[in-house]
Amino acid sequence: IDILGPDIFNKPIISSTDGKVSLVGDYSNYGNTVIIETSNSAGSFQVIYGHVAMTYVSVGQQVKQGDKIATVGFTERFPTPHIHFEYVGIKYNDCPAGGVPIKEGCVDFASCGSVTTN
Repeated sequence: IDILGPDIFNKPIISSTDGKVSLVGDYSNYGNTVIIETSNSAGSFQVIYGHVAMTYVSVGQQVKQGDKIATVGFTERFPTPHIHFEYVGIKYNDCPAGGVPIKEGCVDFASCGSVTTN
């Protein structure tokens, strides 16, 4: 997901999970990025924080949930300050962050039907 809002440029980004930093630097279309690898009861996965400005971590560093890892930035491709936040390698409904259960194969509101919280 992309999270944006007024006055968020250079605001701190905190880690959503414990884990080990596997990348700090340019990554795909996300520009400056921090990737944290972790595992818990839901399995092993990566958390991507893209479009960051300053970074406070280095590759190989262990981080804890709540640690300040970077600040919100932007890229030339999307010049509005925001953070790209993504869990990779884990099914949405198993995401340790919780969320609204969705049907397998759901790609947009039309194909999802009704979505309810538990």
